[in-house]
Amino acid sequence: MRKSLLASAVLAAIAVPALADSVTVYGQANAALEFASKDAGGAAGKVTTTRVDAGSNLNTPSRIGFKGEEDLGGGLKAWFQIEQAVALDDAGADGNTNSNFASREGWVGLSGDFGKFGLGRGKSPYTNLADTFDGLVDAAGNLESYNVDSVVKGTNGVITKRFNNAVRYDTNSIEGFKGAIMYGTGENKTSTTPNTNYFSIGANYTAGALFVGAAYNDETNLGGVSGVKHDAWLLAGTYSIDTLKFGLGYQTAKQTINFAVPAAYLGAATTINTVKRDAFLTSVSYGMGPTTLKAGAVFFQKAKLETSTLGNGDVANSDFVRWTLGADYAFSKATYALFEISGDSIKGAFKGSPLGNAAVPTFNAAGALTSAGAATTSAVSFGLSHKF
Repeated sequence: MRKSLLASAVLAAIAVPALADSVTVYGQANAALEFASKDAGGAAGKVTTTRVDAGSNLNTPSRIGFKGEEDLGGGLKAWFQIEQAVALDDAGADGNTNSNFASREGWVGLSGDFGKFGLGRGKSPYTNLADTFDGLVDAAGNLESYNVDSVVKGTNGVITKRFNNAVRYDTNSIEGFKGAIMYGTGENKTSTTPNTNYFSIGANYTAGALFVGAAYNDETNLGGVSGVKHDAWLLAGTYSIDTLKFGLGYQTAKQTINFAVPAAYLGAATTINTVKRDAFLTSVSYGMGPTTLKAGAVFFQKAKLETSTLGNGDVANSDFVRWTLGADYAFSKATYALFEISGDSIKGAFKGSPLGNAAVPTFNAAGALTSAGAATTSAVSFGLSHKF
């Protein structure tokens, strides 16, 4: 009897028509065997690890998503998207594969002749443009120009990759031109704490083999602290000749932090008002039948500090290169194998500004590095990816 009732319930559920005109289930199952090393120098030495990864250490983590739309008539449509990261290796919950549903994208909105409007959470126009380069990397490492470890205290990078509590508008394509604007709110305002605000805007143009784009990102009152601000500009473009594709980009970023540091950090007590850094981005890929060769690098220039009492200037040995080299082999349109070598090459064992965690370096009054901070990293990866 119970089996009959259960079968009837399942059949009834299947028989209910979907409210949306179309619902698509999509995703990727990605995993890689990685041999990673980290060399902090000195007593810390070099540490090598072997891991099977499909989570936070994988630049293109596995995910499953649902998207659909409903025709409302008169050219107006309702749409939605829910995308969740998953960890095939250990079903764990971490930065890329957290247990909250819609950890990657979560939207509902309207679209029509006016463009596309949405409310929810997801990548910003700035991040979308930066993915022109970062999309080249699948396994360990990345080419994220906006995500530099320890750039400033308490943050993961120059900008926030995805905005929460967001509203976004995208134009339709007009003679190859497209634009997008997005705002997110921290929803953290109190009688003594200002609201954290996130803003991003971008535009791009496509004409045959040519793609060019520009984006701006501005984040204010970060962490609920008045005056703490990150902003960045990114210019990027690609050009294809048959199966050969080149990419070039330039980013300039500034963090206004007004952060007091003791004498042990810079040789004298002061306040670091701003940290600035420029970066040049490059990428190239070449297809030969089922094989695609790929390489890319982000050349991060020296960090520039503005202080309250020690003046302004470049931080010695703070420039570094983030790089990748690899190949993909396509078994089909949905499945491919990958091989990648990637890492960060750091001349002075320093990627960020001398702020606030146990791994930060120490500087003297002249701005010279006197102790090591971040480590040089590298990884060799072999992986498989299946898209559905």
